Amino acid sequence: MRRTFLVRSFQLTPGAPADGLALDALRRRPIASTAAKLVHAARTVNEHARRTDPTFDVHSLSADRILTHIGRRWGAEPGTLDLHALDRGMGSRDVLVAAARPYHLLASYNPNLMDVRIDHQDASPPPPR
Repeated sequence: MRRTFLVRSFQLTPGAPADGLALDALRRRPIASTAAKLVHAARTVNEHARRTDPTFDVHSLSADRILTHIGRRWGAEPGTLDLHALDRGMGSRDVLVAAARPYHLLASYNPNLMDVRIDHQDASPPPPR
């Protein structure tokens, strides 16, 4: 319980760019090449959708559909997605939707590609006790 509270309430020093720190940490991990391939695959799918339908825009994808998809993947009830987002370092459900939008089509039609796990060797060492 205390760990959950700490994770959900953690904040960086004001002005510290959380995304930059996270990306720097990711670049130092073996998972970085897999993440880069995933980004490229999502971009390719979205570009294909734009070529097929010139009015396509990832920002117009339904937030409800994205949240339903994420809820199923995470095994989360819709009313708890804000807490699940906080557990994963996102400040709100809106931030979660914004982060997921570029990957939604790829995840919908190629779910196995999206099953990326960070192994213990990729994770940060536990803090000293």
